[in-house]
Order: sequence, then C-alpha cells, then structure tokens
Amino acid sequence: MSAPLSRPGRERHDQEAPTPGRSGLAATALLAVAAASLCVVGCRNLAEQRAVRRFGDALSEESLAALSDATTDNFRGKALEHETALEDLRLLRLPKEELEVVAVTDVPEEEWTSPDAPECLVIVETPPPTRRARFKLVRAEAGNWLVDDVLLKQTKGGVKAVMSVTEQLELLAAVRGFTKAWGSGTHEERLAVVTPELREDLSALPQTRLAELAGWVVDADRVDKLTPKTQMDDDEAAVQFAGRGYTLLVSLEKRGDAWLVKDAAAENRGLGPKIPSLERTCLALTGVSKFLTAYENGDREGLESTVFPTLYNGCLRTADLSSVSLPTAADLDGDSTFQIHGDRAEVVVTTDAGVYTLSLTDPNRYDADRRTGEFLVEEVTIRSGDGEQRMLSAIFTARAAVAAFAAAASEGDLHALKAASTRDLSETVWSRIEPADLDALPLADAAAGADGKVLTEMHAGPTTEITIETPAGPRTFVLKEERGASKVDDVLAPSLDLPESFKETCALILPARAFAGSLAKGDLPGLNRTSSAAFNRLVWHQLRSVPAAVSAAGKRLDAPLAKATPLTKGEGARCELHYGTPTDGVALHLVREKGRLVVDDVELVSGVHPDARVALKQAIREQMADGSLMIADSFAPSPVPQAGAQPMSPAPAPSGVRTVGYETTAEAEATDGPPSAAEIVRDRVRLAHFNEPAPPQSAEAAEPPPAFEPPRAVAPLPTSVAPAKGSDGGAAAPFGEPLPIGGE
Repeated sequence: MSAPLSRPGRERHDQEAPTPGRSGLAATALLAVAAASLCVVGCRNLAEQRAVRRFGDALSEESLAALSDATTDNFRGKALEHETALEDLRLLRLPKEELEVVAVTDVPEEEWTSPDAPECLVIVETPPPTRRARFKLVRAEAGNWLVDDVLLKQTKGGVKAVMSVTEQLELLAAVRGFTKAWGSGTHEERLAVVTPELREDLSALPQTRLAELAGWVVDADRVDKLTPKTQMDDDEAAVQFAGRGYTLLVSLEKRGDAWLVKDAAAENRGLGPKIPSLERTCLALTGVSKFLTAYENGDREGLESTVFPTLYNGCLRTADLSSVSLPTAADLDGDSTFQIHGDRAEVVVTTDAGVYTLSLTDPNRYDADRRTGEFLVEEVTIRSGDGEQRMLSAIFTARAAVAAFAAAASEGDLHALKAASTRDLSETVWSRIEPADLDALPLADAAAGADGKVLTEMHAGPTTEITIETPAGPRTFVLKEERGASKVDDVLAPSLDLPESFKETCALILPARAFAGSLAKGDLPGLNRTSSAAFNRLVWHQLRSVPAAVSAAGKRLDAPLAKATPLTKGEGARCELHYGTPTDGVALHLVREKGRLVVDDVELVSGVHPDARVALKQAIREQMADGSLMIADSFAPSPVPQAGAQPMSPAPAPSGVRTVGYETTAEAEATDGPPSAAEIVRDRVRLAHFNEPAPPQSAEAAEPPPAFEPPRAVAPLPTSVAPAKGSDGGAAAPFGEPLPIGGE
C-alpha cells in the first residue's frame, strides 16, 4: 500500500523514516529471491569450474584413469582407447593449468545428444599469455559435469577454423593404425585400413608385391619417432611425417565413423623407389600384370583393354605374338623396378633374355577427373644382352611397312606412299609433287625392295634400319615409329655422284624441276618464285617475258639427274646439279634462301673446256646491255659514260608490235676480223643447245650473231642495270681472256 498523498502546501516529515509495513515485507522477499538466484548461479559455475579443472589436472598428470573419470563415454571411445592416446594428447597442446571459466552457455534442449543429458559450452582462459578453449560439458546421471569434447580455434594461412579434439585424436589414431598395419601387420590388416576403392586395387597385386610396396611406403623404424602434422577439412584430412631422408604423406577420408586411408606418398632415400602415389603405383603395376598375362595367353581382347589403341590397331591386332617373347606376370615379382611421373609410368623387368621397359600412360590424362582407374601400355622397349635396343611396335611393323612402301613405289601410288611414309618424308617429298610427276623421282631403289632378300635388320629405339638386297645393290630402308606403327622415313643407296639419301635427293630435284617447268613454259611469275633474289633482281624482274631461246634451254632439264655436289646446312648453302653428260648437259646452281632451295643460275655445258660453259644469267645481262634484248619499260636507265671510253648508245625503240627475244643491231652485224678460239667454242655451245646456225667465219658472209653472242667491244655498262662481271655473287664461270685451243 502506498503512503497517503500530502495535502497541498503541507510538507511530509515521515518520508525519511517510513514505518515498516506490507511494502517493506515485499522488498525483503525480493532481495531473498535474488540472493538465492545468485547462489544457484555461483554454485553452477563452481560445478563447471570443478569439471574443467579436473580434466586439466588429469592432463597434467597424464593419467588415463583420471581422464576416464573426467570425460564422457564418447570422449573415452574416440580419444582414450588407443595405445598412443597420451602421446597424441601431448601433440595437441591442450590448455591444462589454472583454467578459469569466463562464460557459460546452455545448449538448447533440442540440440542435446541425449534427451536426458543436459549440455553446455564453457569458455575457459589460461593465465598470460592468454589462451582460450571451449569445453563441451554433459551432465552425468550422478549430477556432475563431464568433459565431452574440447574445441580449439586454429589459424593457418589466414583462415580460422574450430577443430574438435576428439576428431583430431580419432584421426591420429587412424593414422597410427595405418602405419602399424603397413609397417608390421598382415596382408588382411593392410587391406582393412584403406578405402574400399584402394582395397580393390591393392587386392589385384600378389601378396609378396604388396608386402614389398608396404615396406617402401612405411619405414617402421622411423615413422613412430616422427611428429605428425595434420590438416583437416570436413571429411578429408592429410597427415605428414617428415624426417631427414624420409617423408610420408597420408591422405584419409572419413567413411561413416572411421577414418580410412585413400592414398599415400612416400620417399625413403636409399631404401626404395619414390612412391608419388600409392594408388597410381598400384594401377601401373596392375596394368603391366594384366598386359603380360594377356600377351602370354594370346588374348587379343585382353590386349585391347590393356594397351593404347594406336599400339593395338597398328601392331598387336594382327601380329604373330609367338614370334617375340616378353616376360610373364610372375617375372614382376623378380628383378623389376618402376617409376611414376604423374600420368606416366615406367616398369622395368629384367630377365635372362634381356631388359624390358614397359611405358604406360593414363588414357584420360587431360580430363578434369584425374582418377581414371587405369594405366595403358603405350610401348615396350627390348634391350638384349648385346646392347641392341628394339621397340615392340617396330619389330612387328617394320617389314610390313617396307613391303607396303616398295609396292606403292613400283605402282606409282602417291596416296599409298604417303600412308607408308613418316610425316617428315611426306612433307618433304610427297606433298610437293603430283602423281604424274613421280617418274621424275628415283623410285627404282624403293620399288626394288618389294622382292628383295633381307640382309640385316637393326633396331635403335624408335628407329629401325632394314637392308635389302636388290639387283642394283643393297638398299637400306630407314623406318621410324609414329603413332604406334613403323613408317618409312628414307631409303639409302650408295652412290658416288648423288646423295645417299632418297629424301635429300628429292629435296634437290623438286625445286630444280619446278624451275625447269616454269622456264620451259616461259612462266615468268613461276621463275620469280623458284629463283634466287639475285637472279630475280638482275634478270627476271627486268624482262617483259621469257625469251624463246631461254625457254628452249629449260627442256634440256628433263633429263635424269646425273650428279649433285654436297649441300651443306644453313642459310646461303649452295650446290650444283648436273643433267646429261659431262660434255653435253645443263648445270643448275641452287642456293638456300630463307630456308628453301632456289635456283641462282643455269649453265649450258658442251665440253670440258672452261669456255664450253655458258652462264644464263651473265649471257642475258650482256644481251640486255647491248640492246639486243628488250627489257621491261621500268628498267630503261640512261647509260653512264666512263673515262677513256665512248658512251654506249641505247638501241632504238622498235615501231609497232615487236616480239621479245634476241635481235640484232647494226653494231652487232659488223665484224672486226676472224673469231678467236674461245668464240668458236662458245658458238658450238650455242649451236648444240639452241639449234641455231653458227655465225659466219668471215666478214664476207656476215649474218646476225647467235644468241648470247657478246659484243666485240664491250661498252661500259650502266651500274643500275648490270654490275661488273663476277660482282653479283653468281655461281657461273667468269668470262675472261679465253685460252687458245689446239695450239697456234
């Protein structure tokens, strides 16, 4: 009841000392309830404080019995029932001394693990340097609080995460179980601690091989002395043991309530091979075992599933497997080694017959899903006791490839020649020629190998050389392995005048043939493409069209190639091709420019005397200089006089339409006496090559001079049209003072 209100204007004097009444009794009751509540809260904090400190004291004493009394059944089952429980608890560095409760939070009833066991979260702190931990407590039936888990906050790489102590202890226990089983356990114990997928792969290996593999992965004498480092992420974890010369990395995955090993990697220097992946190593060894078993039994279907498609379709599908012996699957348990390099593997098996290297590859190595569950055999390399090295694909396909190439050469089948040749031979020769032009190539040597007798067969890795006896002499077919099959890369034939290599010979013939075809047809753009820069600049770029007499010279290049000088490598390399006989033929000069061979000059040959060779480049330049050959309108510079000589008068321009060719001038018709011996030889050369009448031998019967006739008195040449003789870098023989022939 409230006090009565004072009247207005009256002062209340009893307000400072109110009389006890019913209102005072209510206040006293409220204070009592508050005091009781504080007592209950304080007692509860004390109970949780005692539970936390009891757990910390047990950790300090390293007493399993005390830890069992302070924890729930869940904690004991996950963390304390392993031999290394105390050691693993030490690794976690849990706070254990002078723990003070700073906050308590009740867990909502609907989140309790058991409906009859209340739960709460307690945050504790240690003295400075301050560490915090969160304890999960569960009230036991007796009413006291027990530790059910400890949650620690960890920061790594800038990422913060809360780790459960029971889960970490459970993970460490699983890793200890793996190292124990693989270090000294039985075959069944090794398979029991891995995932079902890895167990299936390991079960395919012989027990002896698995035991050997386990010894390389887990070094039992060292792993227990190393401190594990763990990383957890939901249901996946990785644990590493690292020491001097030994590293073990175990990858685990939680399946249900248990951690199982998904993969492992190990490197133990000096005590075994490096194992980058236990799973991949197992797949490689299993793939080799299945391949050798299928090969031994002649199981084509089994071979198709264990080798690369290129090896099977190009070789093993039709091969006589009994003609080449390979190790058996049982030999893998003997002297054998292996190496794994990501998506590639190599298994080496040594027997009394030789050393066999099996190369394997993951067929889906470029897929996003790296685990494909298989390795396929890509090649088998055999090294015999005498050092000879052969490849299985080359052994089975080499002779068949030679027969196919020889048959295609004899029939002139360009498509079949491409199919039987390597990519390099096809790009160098077959892709640059039409079927009608095959007769221009020296295919007789290749065609002769169809029915010849095999003299020798040599293997060196992917290269095979088969020498066959032919009517023209021995011919060696060089084969290389491409896409699981042998392909002909070259044919070697001994020769004094031509390159020994068929490929090199064709590389010379093809640019010469392209030039000859353009020359015979008078195709000026074609000559531009097949001639050197100097030949174009000094000759072809200055002509309106190809003179008829020059085109006639191109027809003489249809003869077979008789001789070729060696061609060196590198830019600017030169060689000479000779067609016809040494005394009656054509010499073609080739030069390498910008990586390809082009023609730099042509010489007409009619005898062994130096003056019996007429250089096409020099002769055309002389005709353009004396005006007897019309040049393009864009090349008509004024003559440049020189000291001591009269300037050369340009030839008068013809009226009307005029055929481009060799024409005479008034100055050229005059003769100053009998010709010299050198002029007589040159006249014979021109007569032999162009079927033109010889020039008159006296001034009485003067006729127009033949093609390429140099003027009697050489006037100074305009430097912009024709530089001095020999200064253009051409390969033609110089025209100097001729030597007399036949004596005087």
